[in-house]
Amino acid sequence: MAKLRTEEGKLQGITLFVAVGIDLEGKKEILGFWFWRGKESEAFWAEVFQDLVKNRGVRRCWCL
Repeated sequence: MAKLRTEEGKLQGITLFVAVGIDLEGKKEILGFWFWRGKESEAFWAEVFQDLVKNRGVRRCWCL
């Protein structure tokens, strides 16, 4: 997690999440990335997986 200064001068944590897909031949592809301020949550992950399924054609996810 990195810290960024807001317009008000306060420090706020920000995290970059990257989703990497690997096909059956072993080819890797970046499916997306998301910036999140503060702590991650169940709602954040629901949004990420929904984006992967609807916009990127993912049919099965394994989380590591």
